Amino acid sequence: HGVAPALAQRAATAHGARTEERVRADPFGALAGLRGATFHRCDVLAAKLGKAPDDRARLAAAMLQVLQASAVRDGHVFLPWGQLCDGVGRLLGARQAAALTKDALHNAADELLGRGAIVRAAMGVGVGGGGSGG
Repeated sequence: HGVAPALAQRAATAHGARTEERVRADPFGALAGLRGATFHRCDVLAAKLGKAPDDRARLAAAMLQVLQASAVRDGHVFLPWGQLCDGVGRLLGARQAAALTKDALHNAADELLGRGAIVRAAMGVGVGGGGSGG
């Protein structure tokens, strides 16, 4: 599906015999944390695998990408909900962001909350202490 050989090897090392199954089920989760597995590379793979633009795992990975980029760029590990949504919109592109339902981002955030990947506070959303990302 167009995955770089080095990335495919890292995935195989991480997941062994279940690599294909895990990548097909959730390319963002399966490749999270692997060198070379950028959001956009995972997104292209997800599209080739037939994942919908509003796939919960895709939106969750986009949220984590925005939070992590903010942490690296600005030192912030916490963003108000509106800024997080705006960042996801920029990452996905205006047309795809406009097509999302209001619940789509909330559902993705709920998934991340359930995994402990983010925390919710009265002022917004921040990176959590648990979870595997993506």
